[in-house]
Amino acid sequence: MNFLEFIRPPKKAGKGAPEPVPATADTLRTALTEVQQSGPQEGLRIDGREATEPALRDGLEATYRQLADQAQSRPERIALVDQANEVRGWTLR
Repeated sequence: MNFLEFIRPPKKAGKGAPEPVPATADTLRTALTEVQQSGPQEGLRIDGREATEPALRDGLEATYRQLADQAQSRPERIALVDQANEVRGWTLR
């Protein structure tokens, strides 16, 4: 069994509370690695996205950009934008 067979939607911290963004980034990064190694998982959704490489890349890029917007320092913001650019799907096409 692999990661994608065990993943469950994250539990919310409270009524209507969103999952923290860093956990989403970790989840998407792990799922992307698994999909790259094992192939897409038809019918499985992770954080509302299909378990395919393009969909997970798009979600991870958006998450890194959201984190960059919230960064407390310029070096942190630059590092997060670099991560977003690295995972960006169209960079690879």
